[in-house]
Amino acid sequence: MGMRKSLICLMFLALSVNLHAQNIGFEYFGLKDGLSQISATSLIQDDIGRIWIGTRDGLNVYDGVKVKTFRALKGDTTTLLGHSIKKLVKQGENLWVITYSGLSKLDTKTLVFEQFPFKGVHAISLYKNVLLVATSRGLFELDPINKTLISRHDIYNKNNVVNSLSVDNTGQIWIGSEEGLFMYDGSSKICTKILNVTSNVVFTDSKKRIWVGTDNDGVFLLNRINGVLKHFTSDGSDQSIVSNFVRDINEDSQGNIWVGTFLGLSIINDKMLTVNNYQQSEVDKHALSHNSVYSILRDNQGTMWVGTYFGGISYYNPDFHIFKHYPIRYNHSGGISYRVIGRMVEDSNNNIWIATGGGGVNYFDRQNNLFRHFKRKEGGKGLSSNNVKSLLFVDENTLLIGTHTGGLNIMDIKKEKFTVFKNNPDDSLSIPSDKITSIIAYNDYYLLGTHKGIVKFDYKRKVFSPFIKDKTSRQSIGEVIFDLFTDSDGKLWIGTERNGLFVFDPTIEELIKYVNSDNPKSLGNNTINCIFEDKKQQLWVGTNGGGISKYNPKSNNFTNYTASNFNLPSDFVYGIQESRSENLWVSTSRGLVSFDVENKRLYSYNQNNGFPLNELNYGSLYLSNDGELFVGGVNGLISFKEADLLKKTPYSKLLFTSLYLQNKEVIPRDNTGILNKDLTYTDKIVFNPEHHEFTIYFSSFNFISTNDNRYEYMMENFNDTWVNAGNQTFLTYTNLDPGTYTLKVRSRNNADNKIIDTKSIDIIVNPAFYETWYAYLFYFVFLAALIAWLNQIYLSRVRLEDSLEAERKENEHIKEMNQSKLRFFINVSHEFRTPLTLMTGTLDSILEDIRGSSKNYSKLLAINKNAARLNNLVTELLDFRKIEGGELQLKVGEQKFLIFIDEIFQSFVEYSQHKKVGYELKKPNYPITLWFDAFQMGKVFYNLVSNAFKVVDENSGRITIEVIDQTETVDIVVSDNGPGVPYGKKDKIFDRFYQLGNVSGKTVGYGTGIGLALCKNIIKEHHGEIALDSTVGEGTMFVVRLKKGNNHFNKSEIVQEEADKLQGYDLSMDYKFADIKDDAIEQYDFGYKVLLVEDNHEVRYLLKNIFSKHYNLLEASNGEEGLESAIAHQPDLIISDVMMPNMSGTEMCAKLKRNKKTSHIPVILLTARTAVEYKIEGIETGADDYIIKPFNTKLLKARVRSLLETRSILQKKFSRDPNLEVKDLVNNSIDQKIMEKAQEIVMSHIDNVDFGIDDFAQEMGLGRTRLFTKIKGITGQTPNEFILSIKLKKAVELLTDQPQMNISDIAYAVGFNTLRHFSRCFKNYFGETPSKFMQKLPSNDSGTETF
Repeated sequence: MGMRKSLICLMFLALSVNLHAQNIGFEYFGLKDGLSQISATSLIQDDIGRIWIGTRDGLNVYDGVKVKTFRALKGDTTTLLGHSIKKLVKQGENLWVITYSGLSKLDTKTLVFEQFPFKGVHAISLYKNVLLVATSRGLFELDPINKTLISRHDIYNKNNVVNSLSVDNTGQIWIGSEEGLFMYDGSSKICTKILNVTSNVVFTDSKKRIWVGTDNDGVFLLNRINGVLKHFTSDGSDQSIVSNFVRDINEDSQGNIWVGTFLGLSIINDKMLTVNNYQQSEVDKHALSHNSVYSILRDNQGTMWVGTYFGGISYYNPDFHIFKHYPIRYNHSGGISYRVIGRMVEDSNNNIWIATGGGGVNYFDRQNNLFRHFKRKEGGKGLSSNNVKSLLFVDENTLLIGTHTGGLNIMDIKKEKFTVFKNNPDDSLSIPSDKITSIIAYNDYYLLGTHKGIVKFDYKRKVFSPFIKDKTSRQSIGEVIFDLFTDSDGKLWIGTERNGLFVFDPTIEELIKYVNSDNPKSLGNNTINCIFEDKKQQLWVGTNGGGISKYNPKSNNFTNYTASNFNLPSDFVYGIQESRSENLWVSTSRGLVSFDVENKRLYSYNQNNGFPLNELNYGSLYLSNDGELFVGGVNGLISFKEADLLKKTPYSKLLFTSLYLQNKEVIPRDNTGILNKDLTYTDKIVFNPEHHEFTIYFSSFNFISTNDNRYEYMMENFNDTWVNAGNQTFLTYTNLDPGTYTLKVRSRNNADNKIIDTKSIDIIVNPAFYETWYAYLFYFVFLAALIAWLNQIYLSRVRLEDSLEAERKENEHIKEMNQSKLRFFINVSHEFRTPLTLMTGTLDSILEDIRGSSKNYSKLLAINKNAARLNNLVTELLDFRKIEGGELQLKVGEQKFLIFIDEIFQSFVEYSQHKKVGYELKKPNYPITLWFDAFQMGKVFYNLVSNAFKVVDENSGRITIEVIDQTETVDIVVSDNGPGVPYGKKDKIFDRFYQLGNVSGKTVGYGTGIGLALCKNIIKEHHGEIALDSTVGEGTMFVVRLKKGNNHFNKSEIVQEEADKLQGYDLSMDYKFADIKDDAIEQYDFGYKVLLVEDNHEVRYLLKNIFSKHYNLLEASNGEEGLESAIAHQPDLIISDVMMPNMSGTEMCAKLKRNKKTSHIPVILLTARTAVEYKIEGIETGADDYIIKPFNTKLLKARVRSLLETRSILQKKFSRDPNLEVKDLVNNSIDQKIMEKAQEIVMSHIDNVDFGIDDFAQEMGLGRTRLFTKIKGITGQTPNEFILSIKLKKAVELLTDQPQMNISDIAYAVGFNTLRHFSRCFKNYFGETPSKFMQKLPSNDSGTETF
């Protein structure tokens, strides 16, 4: 009987162990974590704690933060030998790497490899300080100095393939060869065959048992006398190992043996020697990553690392296996029925009932680790809906189930029967909604939260009714209820969708509403997901987007804990539970949170620190009576005990792992010269001045993700306080000042906040060479010498400056004298304009009077030409002054250059013939276009050609103008055979006021001395060049080079079309009127009255002599007198100077044009100012013409006559042309407004026979005289004539547009009282009667009357 009980206990223990083993959930390490290749063929951990991983693409080392890869480099013997790694073996601080190309020894301090190119190496092992090598040719010893293999037949005397080699803790050598497994006893020096199998691995466990993994015979367990205790093979059953092909064996911290095979992982229980198998699964995402296991490693924290061929590494720590994973098995008792988990409740047997979002209700038997699924069945025998939202026990045998669209289900647990209550529109006592989200017990009945409000359910009577009777209150709460909760005071708390939180006090039957507002103390969000009260009777509200809101009953407000103010991982809170330690467990959309309420600290669990679920689900959080927390999400269910999370992580050493300089990793002995050894073995770092930025990585080599560390750091001499770095494992510093620093980093356990380890490293930043002590010494010596030298320089400079100051003052005095002379010269030149005007005007008049009849005509003509020459010299001097002052504004346009230069050439042809000088123009036979200011450039070539004529001899002189077309420029060469320019004077030839004086008898200095200076400046403004080439006695050649195109000009220099017209206006008018015959000009009308306004008496007298024979003249000596005279006498035209005292001509013109009385009078302005800007100014003020002094008498007379005749012609046309409108007579806005008003007044009284001049003047706001003057001045008609013309033009319009009207009707319509009077006026005005006018109109079908 006792044996039977013992057997049952053992079986139960085995079952418990088996069930526990099935809960293994692996985490993964692969390509996304930095692994160079997916095959992890060998694993080993060094003394520091780093994990070394052999792959088919090099060697990887993982420090818990980053992965570094070592690969073979062709031709570099300090790198790895080969790519594909078979085995890793640790020897102190060295690491031996077996590849298909041979052996490599890595010095982990310097990270330098030493290569041993022996092919056919399968395994190596350390034995008595020598390295034994298992090869395809037997067993050898490695001579590392000579890099040779020494045969060890004394240990194993066969020359066959040795697959495996290991030395156990007793010093025995285990040799696995193709002939079997052999054991060499070092004390007896005897090699004995143990098994007749091909072994791949021999492992000695903590109990000194020998485990032998074979190539195809499974696993043998040997005792200490090498007897077989048990042989594990694969027979296809659950209790056998998964495959007979074994690659590696290891032992976990609980003594279980892990066997890696070709088809998966088998774990053999240490005590019962039972087997559990783990393989790749498409269903379980925490299963083994791949079945083909190559290597197994147990690290110093107890984590088991399983290297697979196509799945990277799967790792798992048995001591920190906190989370139980429940697989999703839709129709299997081994897992839950659906992935979406909802609310949970616990029965009296501590079993869990689980609501799912598509798999009905799941019953979890915690003792046997089995599930039962209750779903909707065909025929209506099961649940009414598989989408379950809420659960509540009525008693041990009755479960209320709220579904989504399936109404309320009452489950009889023993009978497994369901009673369904659904909405019946014809039954007022039925449940109002089939969507039930929450169920709670309330007094002696139950409350249901539905999508139609809160429903009261009388369980005994099985009837439903609204809980809130008041309709207004129901509307305030809304229809959708998410959660219901009764607190310790019996108050009902109601969580709604988008309508806020409500509390109902049954004692006073009062309903209070809380909503979110701008007040930070208001509710976090208006959608409530869950409500919970802790042991201290504090109410917590989980909101949908507003975090956690804690209710403060004294102040009747809320304290909110959110992602922004409390580092909550998400503001979407799905569930709240209280742990035994009075902390809160909070489920969110981004993981689980442990909230230490007392200390206001929280710790988040998510996938980054090993939490298996990503997004949790509404209400899917339940703490069982025994302290196990069940957490559900949208991808399954897990559970864990709070105490497991508080386990202390095994000690892990904190170390600095890698250094980056300007984002590039620093390795030992690279060109930076910073590291001689790996940073892990370095205590001090020295940076040079050019190392501005560096990053240091560190790691605590903690591979347990569920209990990760956080870090703090301090840089002594930079900051003297500890800075929280959180989970960050690197620090970056930039531009540290030269000096010595100590960087300290310490790690803390997140569970209890205790310090685990502290590590420090010294950092020295060297100063630049110019900041060292010897540099400062040099600076001091150099500065002292510099001061002494500067003192000497200063004394010399003072003396020199005194001398230069005297010279400068003298030069300034000379310069000021020159400027004074130049200003005087310019002012005098301005004054020349007026007498020149008098001279030329008088001469023009005299020449007109005596032309062809006086013997003095030729003499007067010579005087006139010299006066014109004097005027040109004045203009030249003024232009030079503009250039000197930077006031010259080019007006550049595209010109046909050959036509331009030909015109200049032709100007001197007659002169050359007269002087008998050879004169020639050479030019290409195709057109050339250039951009230049023709007016200014004309001055250049006129100057150059005229200078050439001055220096050549008559009869023998020769002058040539040649145009040479280059690729990007055009060269114009003006050459002569004159006396030439002396060599010493060539550099001064373009200086202003410089004259050569007498050269070879020629008076070259005749002129102002500014001609060539003016030429040079004009060419410079055109971005061109001018050069001189001259030889004394042979002649002189000037070369002008102009660029093609217009890219070298500013936009402001390139003239627009309107500006061109304005600038050329005067010249075109000169040419136009130069050919006017005298008899045409002499046709004058003495009826015109002209006002002359001129301050200069002589000019005014000249004007009077010119116009007194032809017009009635009025005179004024300034602008004020002219304005008064114009207003008083209403002249037909005004001629005015611009520059006058008291009021200028432009001011007077502007006032005249703004005055209604005088705005119609034409104005001609006379001025000596030649710039286009002044012309524009005059025309903008309303001037009708603008003439420059000295003026041409004939031109002035012609323009006056033209203005008067044009106005007279227009007025006559207006009086006879019915199509000409009033606006066509005026040229300014004031006159236009006056005439438009006049026309409107006449039109408004057009049918009024009695409308007369007095009425007209009154409505116009003018006196009869003023009205007469204004109308007469603009239209040439009296007011009566103006009224008559408007009426007759209206009559024409009616005759034309309304042919159906008879003539008599039209006569009366336009204000005639008799038809005869209308006909007579019409005929006088248009030359024919109205009837004849109508007969000429097309398609005239209307009747007419004849007079």
